[in-house]
Amino acid sequence: MKNKLILKIAAISLASGFVLAILGLIMGANLKGAYFKDGRVQLANEKETKITELNLSSFKNIDIESEYADIIFEQADSYGIDIYDNSNGVWEYSVENETLKINNKEISIMLSFGINLNTDYKNNYVKIFLPQNAKMDEITINSVSGNMNISNINAENVELCNSYGNITLAKTTSNNLKINISSGNFTGEDLNLQNLYYENKYGKGSFDKITTQSFDATSHSGGLDLQNFHSKDIKIFSCYGDIVADNLYSAKIDIKAESGNVDIAGELQGENILRSSYGNITFKTTEQKSNYSYYALAKYGTITVDNENMGDNTSIKHDGNTQNNIDIEAVSGNIKINFGK
Repeated sequence: MKNKLILKIAAISLASGFVLAILGLIMGANLKGAYFKDGRVQLANEKETKITELNLSSFKNIDIESEYADIIFEQADSYGIDIYDNSNGVWEYSVENETLKINNKEISIMLSFGINLNTDYKNNYVKIFLPQNAKMDEITINSVSGNMNISNINAENVELCNSYGNITLAKTTSNNLKINISSGNFTGEDLNLQNLYYENKYGKGSFDKITTQSFDATSHSGGLDLQNFHSKDIKIFSCYGDIVADNLYSAKIDIKAESGNVDIAGELQGENILRSSYGNITFKTTEQKSNYSYYALAKYGTITVDNENMGDNTSIKHDGNTQNNIDIEAVSGNIKINFGK
C-alpha cells in the first residue's frame, strides 16, 4: 500500500508540473522549452548561445555530435569554429590530441508520447573554419536534425550521418567516404575518392563529377542520379525510385531495382548486370555493338535494339566482344538498347 501511495503521489506531481508548464506557456511566459530536473518539469528561460573561436590550435580530426543545427564548413586563414544556438542547447567543444570535438545536448522535454516544447532551433548552426591546404585524417559527423553543407576538404576518412536533413558535399578528396541518411537528400559534386559508400532510406541521391574506385549504394526510397560518374566497380540496390546515369564509365556494374526504371548511358566494360523487377531498362552507349556481348530477357515487356523491335516477352543473345558482357533482365517492363554507329 505504501509503494502504491508513493507512485500515486509521484504521478500526480509529474502531471501537475506538466500542466503548470503548459499554463505558463499559454499565459505568455518568455520560454523556449521545458525539461526534467529533480523529478519535476522545469521551464527553460530564453537563452541564446554564441561561441566564436577563430584562432584554434590546428587539428587533424573532427568529431561532431549535433542534435538540432546546420553543419557548415568554410575556408579561412586559420582553424576556427562559430556556433549559434537559440534553443537552449548546451554546447561543448575541445581541441585535444589533434582532434576537434563538438557536441550538444538540447534541453527539452521528451516524453514517451512525443511532445517536445523546444522547437525554435531552425536557425542554429555550427561553422567549421579550415585553412585552404588543411589535410584531415578523420571527419565524423552525426546529426539528428539539420542540413550539412561541406566543401573543400581533404581527409583520409569521412563519415556523414544525418537522421533528418539534407547533405551537400562538394570539392572533396578522400580515400573513404561514407554517407548515411535516414530522411533527406544528398548532393555530391566534384568528388575524388577511393571508396564511396552510400545509404539513404528516404531521399534522392544526386552525384556529378565523381571519380572513385568503388561505389556501393543502397537507396530505399528516392532513387539515384549519376552524372559524369567514373568508377571501376559499381553496386547499386534500389527499392523504390529510378536509377539514372549519364556519361557513366565503369569496369563492373551490378544494378538491381525492385520498383523503378534503370536508365544508363555511357561506356561499360567487364561484367555488367542490370535488373529491374517493376520498371523499364534502357542502356545507351556510343560504343559499337561489336564491342559487347549481351543477353536480354523481358518476361513481361518488349525488347528493342537500335530501334528495332525484337519481340515481346522474349529473350535475345548477341555474341560480340566476350570481355565486355551485359546481362539485362526486366521482370515487368521494357528493355531498350542503343549502340553507337
